[in-house]
Amino acid sequence: NKSIQNISIIIDNDDKITSSNPVRLAIDELHESLNQNGVKVSTYQTVDAAPADELIIIVAGSTNSLAQNILKSNNVPVADAPESLVLIQGDISVKKVLLASGSDYNGLMYAILELADRIQCGIPPSEALTVAEPIIETPALKIRSIYRTFTSDVTDKEWYNSKAFWRS
Repeated sequence: NKSIQNISIIIDNDDKITSSNPVRLAIDELHESLNQNGVKVSTYQTVDAAPADELIIIVAGSTNSLAQNILKSNNVPVADAPESLVLIQGDISVKKVLLASGSDYNGLMYAILELADRIQCGIPPSEALTVAEPIIETPALKIRSIYRTFTSDVTDKEWYNSKAFWRS
């Protein structure tokens, strides 16, 4: 794999999922990871605006028409469960693209952070941003975490020992 010098990130500002704060922060993280590896990053609103000789990363919610076209042309179902994500290589016209998509802002944030994490773990960007087979992830559980701590026998023992609490 040859090294990557320039990357175009396509961000549709009309996509409500893409314009959310968690997604913007994840894009900043990816941008920083790439910059630290000597890769120049440019952002555009459309694929047509991006240079054809650069790797193009499309950041889009799963309801975005561009994302749906890439998924459909690769026979990959749209993941619509909360916090689902998809990473997939595709083609738009004659341009090779990498789609990072999510069913909601958390899913899209996780997709983008997966790419940033690969780079931060020392994988060269040319390899980190290559997805040979589609990656489709959906959480196994409805709730990712529990924010309740056991701090007192007096106030917490009842809920802690309740089977009904843990099933809900």
